[in-house]
Amino acid sequence: MYNPFSLEDKTIFITGASSGIGRATAIECSKLGAKVVITGRNEKRLNETYCQLEGENHIQVVADFFCNNDIEILITKLPILDGIVHCAGITNPIPFQFITNEKLTSIFSINFFTPVLVSKEIYKKKLIRNTLKNIESQINQYSNFIRIHRICIVNRHYIEKLHKSNDSHWLTIKGFDEHLPVSRQYLLKLKESL
Repeated sequence: MYNPFSLEDKTIFITGASSGIGRATAIECSKLGAKVVITGRNEKRLNETYCQLEGENHIQVVADFFCNNDIEILITKLPILDGIVHCAGITNPIPFQFITNEKLTSIFSINFFTPVLVSKEIYKKKLIRNTLKNIESQINQYSNFIRIHRICIVNRHYIEKLHKSNDSHWLTIKGFDEHLPVSRQYLLKLKESL
């Protein structure tokens, strides 16, 4: 049966998976067919989550986002990913008169800065799998982007000219010295958009 939310053959990395929203997200992703990579700082609770996952080949890595060494080790253990869900976080309700820069920095470090930096490292190491087909479907709502080749999507507002020589077509783009090839299968749609 068709399921538009299927995560079959996808690998999803979930932080804060030892409890709460992270645990629920990990379990639900596994039910939808994903291989999940879960992390959290509490080994016992992370293992409880792991035992509730459906399917096989899931990975669990104990890591404390307060510890840079744990983060480095975590990144080295990650496989190629299809998605990231950051659920690691802390709360610390503090009356105004007791708020300090140090306390706020600690909260923001775990809840914002560390997830952003971890994501940066994941992208830097090219651990996120994506395809032009996926990107094309995500930007399909914007009429200025058009696919011209199996290796290229362009912003049509930057197209200088469509060129033809014998049996091949290519584009020149404003501010870009290279010629971009245009595949026959995308040629008609390109011409209609110009």
